[in-house]
Amino acid sequence: AGAEVTLITTSALPSSEGIERVEVITAADLYDAVNSHLPGSDAVVMAAAVADFTPATLADHKIKKDVGVPDVKLVPTTDILAELGRRKAAGEIHPLLIGFAAETQNIAANARSKLESKGADLIVANDVAGARTGFGHNTNAVTIFSADGGEISLSLRSKAEIATELCAMIAARL
Repeated sequence: AGAEVTLITTSALPSSEGIERVEVITAADLYDAVNSHLPGSDAVVMAAAVADFTPATLADHKIKKDVGVPDVKLVPTTDILAELGRRKAAGEIHPLLIGFAAETQNIAANARSKLESKGADLIVANDVAGARTGFGHNTNAVTIFSADGGEISLSLRSKAEIATELCAMIAARL
């Protein structure tokens, strides 16, 4: 759509021509990459399903069976969208913030709750349990909720068509 785009990803899928690609592995890597590319950004689209927890410690070597089952302690990862929303509310940053909500029930209520709790401008919600929607399909149906109370539903269509609609919405808001 004519924008300069930086894709921060763990995916091995190819990206489109002209897109700056930054590959990351962990949630911490993603957080660092988002922050390093944030200055000058007009919009941040957080479509990743980032892990909520990470191991408290990492082993330097293979953990052998003969020492028994290890106790794995988890610690929360940074909620990147919520952190960006907090910083935006404090006036530290100014990009349009767009998040995604993969839901299986109470889609509208959960999406609106996420919109508010994360401080996002838009939340794109989809029913990942629906037929031909969510993960593993080339089609989706979404409802886009906005912080100003708006709600736009996009019926079942290709994910490329949904992306085009979302890009147009972002451009209109910018």
